[in-house]
Amino acid sequence: MYVEHQFVNPHVFFSIDLDNPANLRNAFRLVIDLGAVGAGSTTIAHGLTIGLTWQFTRIYGVVNNTTTGNYYPIPWASAAGTTNIELRIDNTNVVITNNSGLVFTTCYVILEWLKN
Repeated sequence: MYVEHQFVNPHVFFSIDLDNPANLRNAFRLVIDLGAVGAGSTTIAHGLTIGLTWQFTRIYGVVNNTTTGNYYPIPWASAAGTTNIELRIDNTNVVITNNSGLVFTTCYVILEWLKN
């Protein structure tokens, strides 16, 4: 399920408790709609209160231009290695740095993490 609020997704991860290997950990997911992404940096608050024990397991997304019909995964790097779209998060924001020279009408970012 991909929704715009934090929820426990169906993935579970290995135990970090050596005495109890069956103690699997729940994974959480959040989808963020960033809307249009132009050249340069786009920043939007993710709304999470990231705890000290959190570990992100996946950070990915997609941008597209509905006019031209072009779709790109993010992060993305051109085959020539001269342009890229960088995706990162910090304790407050999702940050996309678009060095591709392209303008996108839609951007979705998916965050997945463990809380312990």
